[in-house]
Amino acid sequence: MAEKTVATAGILVILFLVMWSGAFAAASVGTELISAESDYVSIRLAVPRIRGLDDWLFEEYLNASWRLDQLEFAHEIHEAALMAKSGQLGDIPGHFFPYVCWTDFEVKYNQDGMLSLVILFYEYTGGAHGHTRQQALNYDFTTKRQLSLNDAVGRQGAVEIILDEINRQIAADPEWYFPDVLPLSHLNEEDFYLTEAGLVVFYQLYEIAPYAAGIREFVIPWQCFETAELVEP
Repeated sequence: MAEKTVATAGILVILFLVMWSGAFAAASVGTELISAESDYVSIRLAVPRIRGLDDWLFEEYLNASWRLDQLEFAHEIHEAALMAKSGQLGDIPGHFFPYVCWTDFEVKYNQDGMLSLVILFYEYTGGAHGHTRQQALNYDFTTKRQLSLNDAVGRQGAVEIILDEINRQIAADPEWYFPDVLPLSHLNEEDFYLTEAGLVVFYQLYEIAPYAAGIREFVIPWQCFETAELVEP
């Protein structure tokens, strides 16, 4: 009966465009909303959709890949919910709390032919609370590829500069962090996005701090990369 409910629930798709101004004014990012409800899972996806790129094929590729990523996430939670509902994975026999799967995104930078998106993937699969993962997508539309960390700052040796600044910021308020990870000596080079104020580097839940501290973000002012001595590769 539950499977039939999802099969007949249908998918609500609402497409609207939200315009951001910038030097690369031709590019706009909108949202495709996909939702489905049943007695065992709630799905609500906000999928970014870009329009106005010079290369229509690259535009379609981006939209398709962003949509697929979110649908795969929803499918994984949906299948886990089905198994849990049937009693195979239930935490408490006879008691089942519906699973939750939702996403949201924010445009952090859309200027000069570059785009930074941050996507949040939230899931609840039982327990005391849900879990959120943050993903950053950074693109250079001139080269039609994703930006690496060194690309974003325009120089080599970015990691050392970033870690120095992060540790400086943490030293001013260290009680939020796990003592055994300090001073920080690592970062995920994909977990960053661009803003006008600077490069933002983030750490996932539990990576360097307790759940209550949330996803930790650090703004690295662009001046840090301009004033630091160049480190040759």
